[in-house]
Amino acid sequence: MDIRLLMWILFWIVVTTALFIDLAILNKHKGNIKTKNAAILVCIWISLALLFGTTIYFTLGREKALEYLAGYVVEYSLSIDNMFVFLMIFSYLTVFPKLTSQKF
Repeated sequence: MDIRLLMWILFWIVVTTALFIDLAILNKHKGNIKTKNAAILVCIWISLALLFGTTIYFTLGREKALEYLAGYVVEYSLSIDNMFVFLMIFSYLTVFPKLTSQKF
C-alpha cells in the first residue's frame, strides 16, 4: 500500500475520532468552562496535532513535516484572531457572558 494513501486513511481516522471525542464526550458541560479545563484541552489538542506532525516527519520527511507545521501555526493563529474579533464585538455591543453561553 502506498504510504500517502496510508497517511490519508490515518488522517481521517484521527479527525473522525477527535471530532467524536470533542463533540460527544467533552462537550457535555452546561454553561461556561473553567480556564484550567480549557487550558488542559488546548494542550491536549496541540499535542495531538504535534504528534500527527511527528508522524508526517517520520513517514514523509522533514520538508512535508515543516509544511504541515507551518500550515498548522497559520490556521491556529487565524482562529485566535477570530476569537479576538468576537470578543471585541461582544464587548462593544455589551453582550453579557451569561447570554453568550445560552443554548437556543
